[in-house]
Amino acid sequence: MAESVLNIPDLKDLEEEELWNLIDDNRHAISLGVRPCVLIPYLRQARVLTDLDEDEILTCFSFTNRGMKTSLNRELLKLKDEKCDLYVRYTTSLEEKSATIVRNRDLQLEVQQDILAHDLKEVENRRSELAEEVSRLSEENIRLQQEKEELLEEKDCLALEVEKLTVDCEMYQHRSTLFHSQLEEVQAERDKAYLSRDEAQAQIARSLAEKDVLRGQLMELQARVFAMKACSKQRERREKSRFGDEGICSSNQVEPPCSESLRRRDFPSRSDMEDIYSVSRASAPPFLMRSRPQALRITGRVLNVFFQGEMLLNQIQVIGGNKTGVFVHHVTEGSSAHNTGISPGSQILQLKYEREQRAVRMVLEDTTMEEALWAMGQVQGPCHITLRPSQDAYENLLQQLKNGEVMSGDSFYIRVNMTMPGDVAGTLAVKCNDILHVTDTHHSNDGSWWASHVHPCHLEDLKSGVLPNYYRAQRLLIRALEDMTYPRKTQRKGTHCVLPLGLDCVRRLHRAEIFPIIIYIMSTERSLRRLRQKLRQNVLTESQVLECSCSEEPLLDKLPCLYQSIPPESWHDSTTLIDTLKTVVAEEQQKIVWVESDTW
Repeated sequence: MAESVLNIPDLKDLEEEELWNLIDDNRHAISLGVRPCVLIPYLRQARVLTDLDEDEILTCFSFTNRGMKTSLNRELLKLKDEKCDLYVRYTTSLEEKSATIVRNRDLQLEVQQDILAHDLKEVENRRSELAEEVSRLSEENIRLQQEKEELLEEKDCLALEVEKLTVDCEMYQHRSTLFHSQLEEVQAERDKAYLSRDEAQAQIARSLAEKDVLRGQLMELQARVFAMKACSKQRERREKSRFGDEGICSSNQVEPPCSESLRRRDFPSRSDMEDIYSVSRASAPPFLMRSRPQALRITGRVLNVFFQGEMLLNQIQVIGGNKTGVFVHHVTEGSSAHNTGISPGSQILQLKYEREQRAVRMVLEDTTMEEALWAMGQVQGPCHITLRPSQDAYENLLQQLKNGEVMSGDSFYIRVNMTMPGDVAGTLAVKCNDILHVTDTHHSNDGSWWASHVHPCHLEDLKSGVLPNYYRAQRLLIRALEDMTYPRKTQRKGTHCVLPLGLDCVRRLHRAEIFPIIIYIMSTERSLRRLRQKLRQNVLTESQVLECSCSEEPLLDKLPCLYQSIPPESWHDSTTLIDTLKTVVAEEQQKIVWVESDTW
């Protein structure tokens, strides 16, 4: 007991559980070490135990276990308390669980409501989309039905065209068969004609050979006749001079015979020779007679002249142009051109010379006066010039220039690609795409043309004036582009219409002698809103039309013909647009068609 008490730590530092455990340990130790025979009398004397307790202690075989029941009961009580706590916690947990279930159910209801609301919105949106899709499909169905009807009509037309083409093809085959048969007959006749021609040529060659032989014999006979006649006449003169008294011809001055006397002999006169020729001609066979009249001098022949052509414009002055041709008007005396025989009235056809060790050939037959002068100014050495004598055309041009009917020999039409204002000096005011008639390309030495406006419906010259030539106009345009400091902030936008072909087909149509009317509808975003319904019917958007107009607009200036523009403020709906188009088409049909010459 003493040892157990000494080993006990400070009770104040222990907790309640540790104290109870310590009590149980001490009780257990006491129970193990107690001797009932010694302890009971003391306990009985102290009146702690009664008789019943003593009897129970002495008769109980499980004293040790019963001594431990106190601590076990305490643990049971403790467990009961814990169980009660667990019951309370379990009850609280059940209440919380029920509250959580209710809260979870409310949250699930809210989530389901949100999901249903979202699904409802999606269904409504889908419904609107489906309604739009149904309307679009209905419109597309209507359009497809219209296209189907058009295609059926086109199919019927194509069927008729196929039948027509079949008939034409059969007719063409029949004609082709006839043509081939006729061609074979013609080829056979041609072969026969070739054979006949070869035979005729051989016969002609033989006849010419015989003719040459007979002509040689005739010349020999004529020479013999002339010699015999001369001898007979001399013999007659000798006889007359020897035996005739009155027929003697004496001379006042007697000259001895010399070599000069042979030159003073009498020869047959020209009349005698003509008589002899006429006799021989009359006695000649028919095939030796001339079968065609005497050849005449042809003034339209071409002459090639080579001379020293330095400063050619100082040697030769020219007039004319692309309409009449370029003619030599004056030749400087003593120049190389004058020494070679070049005379006024000859048309210059071609000019050849060398420049920088390269042969240059310039055809001046249909060039303008400006181009001819430039070409002649390039000659700096020997040159070949091709001339054609044409005095009648030259005199006609001089008469027209004298009467004031023309200003030069130039005459051609141009289209203006830039706008230029007029001035008091006589410069002609022009606008882009105007048609002008140029009648003089060498109006002055400053590179100016003389041109006139042309009536749009009649080929008549209107107001005339001075105009810069092509090269000056090009420099003016380049200078105007260089002077531009800021680019345009807005560009015209539009699209072409009516013709279902592209602008690249215009040149091919012109080659086929088909001249389309090109109308350019200048459009903007505001103007395209007026055609929104028509665009929807054709499944087009405004952006597509504007993009198409932006890509097509630069090609209009490259067309080989004129085009008409319709501003967006001139119409306000599709009806007025159609009326405007009809008016423009009617006006264009009355005008003269102008195309570039190089497309032909």
